[in-house]
This record gives sequence, C-alpha cells and structure tokens, in this order.
Amino acid sequence: MSDDLTFCGKGYHSTVYRLHGTDTVVKCFEGASAEAQCNIETKVYERFTSVSEAPPSSILKHYGQHSNIPNSIILEHAGQGSLWEWLWRAREFGQLPTPPILYRWARQAAEALAFAHRCGIFHSDIHVINFLLDGDSNLKVADWAGASINGGHSLSRYRRDHTLPGTTGDNISVASEIFAFGMALYNMITIEEPYPGLHHEHDKDELKRRLAKKEFPDATKLVVLGQVIRGCWNLQYSSMEEVLESIVGNSNAFSRTIL
Repeated sequence: MSDDLTFCGKGYHSTVYRLHGTDTVVKCFEGASAEAQCNIETKVYERFTSVSEAPPSSILKHYGQHSNIPNSIILEHAGQGSLWEWLWRAREFGQLPTPPILYRWARQAAEALAFAHRCGIFHSDIHVINFLLDGDSNLKVADWAGASINGGHSLSRYRRDHTLPGTTGDNISVASEIFAFGMALYNMITIEEPYPGLHHEHDKDELKRRLAKKEFPDATKLVVLGQVIRGCWNLQYSSMEEVLESIVGNSNAFSRTIL
C-alpha cells in the first residue's frame, strides 16, 4: 500500500485509508466482488452528481478513483467514523445525544435517502454502521456499494433485524428502505439493537417469526420520533419524502415545547 495512506477502518468487503495531507479517504474494495462493488458505488456517486438537483450535504463527496490502487474510490473524510461506534462509546461513558441532535441526524439521514430514491437508487443496507459523522457531528450516509440502481439486483442486503419480510436482493423497494430506516432510527435513539440477543444463526427463524407477526420493539414511549418509527415499521409512509416531512414536523413541534 502507498506510503501516503494511513489505515482508518475495515468493513466486510473494503478497507479505508486516510490520504495524507487531505480531507479525503481511499476506500479499497476487496474479495471476489471487489470490481463489481467498486463499479456500483462509482455509478451511484456519478448518478448523484449528474442530476440537476445538488446532493444534500449528508452524502459524502466523491473524487473519483485512486490512480495507483485498483478497485478503489476517493471520498470525503468523515472524521468521527461510524455512528454505530459513536453511539456505543456514548452509552459507555454516559454522554448520550440530546433530542435536538437526534432530530438533526434523523433529518440528515432521511434527506440523503430521499435524494437517492429520487435518483433511482436504493441503499439496500440501511443501518447505523453505514451512517458516518464528520468533525462537526453532521451525519453522512455511506456505503452504496451494494445499492440497487433503477430497481436492479442488489449485491448487498439489510441486516436480518432490519429486513422487511419477503425482501431479497431482487426486490429492494421503497417499502423495504423505509422499514429498515425505522429500525435504524430505533437503534440510533435507544442505542439498542431492535432485537437484542437474536443475532446468531440459530435465532434467525425466531427473528423472522417476530417480524412476520409484526412483533416490533416497544417504541410507544419514545419521546423522540417514536411515532415516526412506528409509521416506518407499519408502512404508513409511501415515500422517504413523507418520512422526512414527518421528521421535520416532529422536530419543529419539539422545538416549540422548549421555547
């Protein structure tokens, strides 16, 4: 690897390095699907910048490929890493995010996903581990390497506890995206997995049963976005735009209560 790179982190199918002297990172894809995933993520970012509408700030800036590293892309650096890691550290040290911060993160994530949907892109792996935070604690939605483009096959998949029953890589939809987003919101706000303890292979049938029976986590007492989360799980929204509008409405209502 080049001397101008410093290790930042590693995912399932890629390793990320900081490019010295810049505010960028190099995402290097690995494994049998490296070329395919690199091509997909490149196409996604090219789609984002080819439409007349400018991408929201919650989508990472893309700077093309690294000239000396095959199957790699250069992206904006999100200095605080994944939201998943940030939340677990926050819980460990008792420094939980405030409601205004949670509303902002939810809005920023929804803005990115709504924009992607307008571009014909479904993320296909919505989870807080793919939400990043920059140096100012603003949220960025990352990892589009398994995305479904124009309704095509997805190389990725939602986490089991984020998967709308019946969803496969061939039928990613607005509904499956919204459902997964509801689970991600629940994880973000409670700093708990939706179904703690059901992470092993032998738990998958029980998890599928609960999801099929709509035995969802109890979000009724959540002050922040509980109604929106339940709406996502029960497919009460027909678009991510509607989810975004609901988040903004909830945020504005909360702001009025503390004035």
